[in-house]
Amino acid sequence: MAVIKGEKVDALHTFGDLYVSVELNMTDPDAKKANSGKKPPQHYRNISNQGFKNAIIVDNQSVIQFKIRSRGLWGFGYRIDGGVLVQNGRAVMKEVRKDELKMQRDTIAKRRYCFGKDGKNSELTDVDRGYQAAVTDTKATSLIMVQNFRTFGITPTQTVLPAAMMYCTVASWNVYGYIDDIDQDYGMPLNVGEAIYGPRSPMRQPELLVQGEPLADGTRLAEVQALGGAPTRFFPDQGTSGQQFAQGIQIREDDPDRAPSYVSFAFLVSS
Repeated sequence: MAVIKGEKVDALHTFGDLYVSVELNMTDPDAKKANSGKKPPQHYRNISNQGFKNAIIVDNQSVIQFKIRSRGLWGFGYRIDGGVLVQNGRAVMKEVRKDELKMQRDTIAKRRYCFGKDGKNSELTDVDRGYQAAVTDTKATSLIMVQNFRTFGITPTQTVLPAAMMYCTVASWNVYGYIDDIDQDYGMPLNVGEAIYGPRSPMRQPELLVQGEPLADGTRLAEVQALGGAPTRFFPDQGTSGQQFAQGIQIREDDPDRAPSYVSFAFLVSS
């Protein structure tokens, strides 16, 4: 069990206008039952004694939700990439080109949106309680559980795989316009046949802000013991979410693969 030394905060930040926190999912019935008696997730930044700077520590087998705070001219898009996808204690491999395999990332949200209505680059917040099966899906599927490596069937002799499993990255990008689900135009929706991405934001680029935000009680330095962990689908045969996400078409946006704002951290478990 590792000793983690860092600053305890309410939300994590790495670069750009994006803040991320993780909470217990107390909305979906299966999640609420699984989370009975579990402690709220803890967020740490500026960790000084590990190979990662940010971490979120949860009780083992907590069912979680991501709280994502960002801004864009008419809202923002975001994605959530977990660590490596694991089955039966082994990484799932995918072919990236002929005769070349690569460990497959466990993508939680491929492309989701939090749309704005005022065109004022307002700060908005979205909550994600479940996996997204495909880019076009606007409904969550499996709930998100974080568990320790032992539960995954990872052995102490495996070193590369656990390190690849525990990291998570959330990224967001600007939306310049869209058409909503009742055919209302906002901002500058794409024209039919127009190039998908751009323009780049006409607004000033966000400054590099301080990572995280101090707790209201002024707590700064903290030390806690934790094990490595990773997100996974919560009982795929039953742990589903009924969450419905924002819908839009003809979305004008920055290229999601070059998202300017991101937060990276490691998942850890306290037991």
